[in-house]
Amino acid sequence: MLKQKSATTEAITLRPQPRRLPQGVPPPAMSVPRTQSVRIVVAEREWFVREALASVFSRAFDLDMVGQADTAERALELVRHLPPEVVIVDPHLPEMGGLELARRLRDEYPETAIMALTDSQSESDVVEALRAGISGYVVTCESNPLRICETVRLVASGATLLTAKVAGDIVTRLARSASSDPADDYALTSREREVLAVIGNGLSNRQIAGLLFITERSVKNHVRNVFVKLGVNNRTSAALLARSCGLAGKS
Repeated sequence: MLKQKSATTEAITLRPQPRRLPQGVPPPAMSVPRTQSVRIVVAEREWFVREALASVFSRAFDLDMVGQADTAERALELVRHLPPEVVIVDPHLPEMGGLELARRLRDEYPETAIMALTDSQSESDVVEALRAGISGYVVTCESNPLRICETVRLVASGATLLTAKVAGDIVTRLARSASSDPADDYALTSREREVLAVIGNGLSNRQIAGLLFITERSVKNHVRNVFVKLGVNNRTSAALLARSCGLAGKS
């Protein structure tokens, strides 16, 4: 029994040492390995954000933040020496930039999941991030420690995840762009579209009635319905919306 215990102790003591880290990278703390932990590298320009994430992940038994960097180049070095399952990227990293880092990681380490942590909810920023290979997009103002941890787990498992508002905005835009006719989004009838097409030209209801060969009362009803469906309360707003959405002139 004593021999067996000594052999076990020796096996633990003589664990293979990790490869030498780049200059200035602190060695990982020696601790008992955690079963099925997700290894994380954080690339973030703000030190207080990095420290906050380190504190969050230290409280999760299955998440292990193995390195942090304040530039994209340094993050690449860490990924090479400390292969993580997830890299959390600040899109606004200095020098190379967070999205270029994401592209490099996607090409060189396709098995590594990439997650963006940012304050931007711009649809164009989200689309650009997804094109760069980011599979998790988390907006800081919508998130809390529990949500960030859960997002890391899901992204590590192969999921693509956006925060609720960002996802909702994109889905809404895609649904509208798929419509064969912009007027279909507002459920306008053919006659309502005819009225909307001329409503911004300064014509009175009587003049519109004469132009369309309908009664003045019908014009008044159509104008009221157009306002309700477009969510406006005057002719100028209706005309502006018609032009911006491509509704003017539809028949």
